[in-house]
Parts: sequence; C-alpha cells; structure tokens
Amino acid sequence: MGKNKFIIGIVVVIVVAIAGILLWLNFKQPTSFLSEAAMIEEMNSYTSSLNVKEIQDVLQLDEHHYFVPFVNYDGTKAMSFWKWDKAKWKLVNLTTHQKMRWQLDEKDLSSSFIVWNRSSAEDATMTLLFYRERNFLSSGDNHFFTPQVLLTEEITLSEYGITKVPEQWSKLMAELDKSAGVTNNSMFSFFNYNPNYLIAAEYNLEDFETNGTESYWTGKADTTLEFIMYYDLDRIQ
Repeated sequence: MGKNKFIIGIVVVIVVAIAGILLWLNFKQPTSFLSEAAMIEEMNSYTSSLNVKEIQDVLQLDEHHYFVPFVNYDGTKAMSFWKWDKAKWKLVNLTTHQKMRWQLDEKDLSSSFIVWNRSSAEDATMTLLFYRERNFLSSGDNHFFTPQVLLTEEITLSEYGITKVPEQWSKLMAELDKSAGVTNNSMFSFFNYNPNYLIAAEYNLEDFETNGTESYWTGKADTTLEFIMYYDLDRIQ
C-alpha cells in the first residue's frame, strides 16, 4: 500500500513538472531579438542555397514577429521571417520571393501584413487589390449568385518594407469565409463552394525582378505566408 502511494506521488510530481514546463514554454514573454551575427549564422546554417552578406533592417510587426530583409553575396535580395515560439526566437521562412502576405495569426485575418524586398532601391508604387469573381450556382429551381468584389489600395514602395492589410479587407475576408461555410452546409454543398477571393497586386514588372525565386520552410513554427501574384486590373470586367 505504501509502495503504491509512493508511485502515485512520483507520477503526480512528474505530471505537475511537465505541465509547468509547457506553461513556461507557451507563456514566457519574448526576450530581446537576436543579434545580426546570430541571425546570419542561423540563416546560413539552414540552407547552402543562400549566403547572407548583409542584414538590411530588422522590422518588428508585433511583440512576437519580426521581418528581416537581407542581401546575399550574389547580390540577390531576400526575406526572412521570425517568430517567438516555445520560449525562443525561431526562423520560420527564408525566401527570394520579393513580396508576400504574412498572416501572423492563422485564426485572425486582421493580423495580415504585406512585406517586400525589391531589387531596385528607387521608390515605386503598387496597387494592392482584393478581388472576388462573380459566380452563379444553380440546382433545379434554386439559384445562388455571388457578386464581383473589387477593392484597391495604392501603396508607395521603398526598397523594402511592411504595410498592414486594410482592416476593411480583413473583415470582408472573414465574412466571405463565413458565408462559404453556410453555403457548404446548404443545398449547394455538392458544389464544394469557396469564396474565390484573392489578394494580388498590379505593379510595374520592372520594379520586381525575378531572381529564380525560391522559398525555404524551416517547419519550426506555424504561420501563414502567401506569394503576392501579379494581376492586371484590365482583366477584370
């Protein structure tokens, strides 16, 4: 009997200790961000395809996320994404794509930023657009129509930078996702309907060179990163 109590006591101590460690990992406040030397060492150790020459800047998006544009020894511009995760700063992604949408919280569309690092150092403009095609679904006497949605926002681009996705767009995305869920639970569910919206951009193609774009996912933290594709506004009727 005494032996059983001893074993139970040991198990309780172990469970409490594990719970304490997990709480510490998930709720420990971020420490100061990494030094340039530490960042370069981490990035260069991850892939031999990139060889970091210079950190251009360290841009804080919020308490737990940093965007770090950099230059490689071959002259290509690239971007790195960092997140405070499990009590340490972790490299999330390295990419030579020159423009991305980064949603910091997968469950919160309003946490989206547009980030870029262009080959040209001269200022330029880019028209960011939110687009949803019109669509029509029909089944017998039942019809479902979704109107076209087009919102635009012109932004000035320096060599590199960040800008928040307009709050109105985030709210609209959330509403469209919600309506898609309602539709998929209705008589139109067999269409496998989705809201068909995208965030893209129209810009001077010479302002964004293609450097054999590649992305290197470290798999160290969950996050949402999307390439910002080019979209010709004249295509939209």
